[in-house]
Parts: sequence; C-alpha cells; structure tokens
Amino acid sequence: MKKIPLTLVCMIVISSVLVACLGAYLKYEVLKPLDIFPEENIMSVPFKLLADHGAMYTLRAVAQEELLPPPTEPLVPPTQAPTEPPTVPPTEPPTEPPVIEVEESWFDDVLFIGDSRTVGMRDYARLGNAEYFCSVGMTLFNAENTWAGDKNFQSTTLENLLTERSYGKIYIILGINDCGYPHDTLIDSYEDLLKLVREKQPDSVIILQSIMAVSKSKARSAWYFGMDNINAINERIAALADGGMIRYVDVNEWIANEDGYLPNDMTGDGCHLFADGYQAWAQWILDSAGDLRIP
Repeated sequence: MKKIPLTLVCMIVISSVLVACLGAYLKYEVLKPLDIFPEENIMSVPFKLLADHGAMYTLRAVAQEELLPPPTEPLVPPTQAPTEPPTVPPTEPPTEPPVIEVEESWFDDVLFIGDSRTVGMRDYARLGNAEYFCSVGMTLFNAENTWAGDKNFQSTTLENLLTERSYGKIYIILGINDCGYPHDTLIDSYEDLLKLVREKQPDSVIILQSIMAVSKSKARSAWYFGMDNINAINERIAALADGGMIRYVDVNEWIANEDGYLPNDMTGDGCHLFADGYQAWAQWILDSAGDLRIP
C-alpha cells in the first residue's frame, strides 16, 4: 500500500481549514442577519450558497443596496407667495359598474398560479373548469422554471402554458415561501413574473391575492412568518395592482381571526388548511369574484 505523500495530506488539511473558516464567516457574519442556512454545517455552507440561486440573488441585492451612495438633500426652490387655485366646477364622481353575480362557470377561463396552498385548493376544492399551475415549494424566484401539470395539460413550464393556452382571468397566489427575503428583492421577482404573464396573456385580467396569514404559533416560529412582516409584503403586493388589468384581493379580510392570524381550527401545521378549509377558501373566492366586476 502506497503512502499518501505528506504534501497531499497538508494540502487536504489546509483546504479543509480554509473551507471551514470560509463557512464559519459566511454563516455567522454574512448569512445570519438574513436567516439563510441557519441549520447548515459550516463545511457545507459555501457549497450550499453556490447552489442556491435565491440566496445568491439576495446577497447581491443586499450588496448593491449597501454600495449605493447616500441620498442627497433635494434643492429647495425659493418660496413664492401662494396663489389662489383656479375655480373648478364640481364634477360628478365616476360611477362604478354594478357588482355582478358570479357562478362557477365564471372560472372556466381562469388559471390559478400558486404554491402548496393552491395545490390544496386544486385537490380539494376546484372551481368550475379552472386550471391550476401549482407546485409544492413554488416561489416567486422559481415560478418561471417550475414544471407542473393539471388534468387538462401535461407537465410544462409556465411560459409554455401561457403561450399555448388562453385565459380570461389569472389568479396569482404566491409569497409565503419568499417572505424571508428582502422586500425589494421579493417585489422585483413579482414584477418579473407579472411581466411574463402580461406579455403572454395581454388580454387577461390578473388578480393578485394577498399572502394568507399563518397561525400564531407558526408566526412565532420564525421572524419572517410574523404577521407584521407578511402584512408589509402584502402592502407592497397591493401596490402592484392598477385597478384595471391587475387587481388585488385580500384573503385575510375573510380568513384571519380578530388577532390577524390563521385560526387554529382551520390548520394542522399553522400554514396549510384542512380539506374543508380549502373548500371554504374556494367558496370565498367565488363569493368575492363579483366584487371584481369582471364579466
């Protein structure tokens, strides 16, 4: 049996020490404030980081924000004497179209895009002939690269599906798997997804649903599940709607309890619903669809 050269042994030892030092620095100095890989061994952190595109994206976004120069004070124009505003005759406020009565057939041209919660709705509470592009673990970062299928189409990517089929309304229900990322990074990804959907389906109305609340115990399990964080993200999602071709609906106005959390009797793990909970959620979507005033 050949002896391993001493030089090779030294190189292995030195490499292991360097990887461990790098892993420790990344885990405790760089990634800990972002709550990324908190449970990973320091030896695996550098390799996990290289393989996780979402984490790398977050680090780049944080680095870019830190490198931006501080904002300068705006120039204040010289003050002028106030002038009386011109008199404008009163105008009648625009009238909204009446709320329409929606039946399940309204959903025959609907596509739902979502994560595991939408998978539950697909499996336990389908609406009309709606189609569902959803997958457990789907995020705003990987939605365009996810493959999914439904009873009317084979497993495919979202871009291919939107290219090959036509929808009148598209619900997007995503964000619970992304709420640990910086909000600007998350919203950038949301806007990229909206751009794809709008490009492929220019005539469809897009309905953004808020991130559904989690239970109180789930909210306490990690800072990013806290309702203050989720509500702040929902405000950013709501701001993406224009009231026309992009709408926003807030599911938490219906499902959240008086403290703002998902009721314990509707969930087993604090995040996903029981079967009858998915049925109640689908019924709420049906009942609230008329408020959208979309024929």
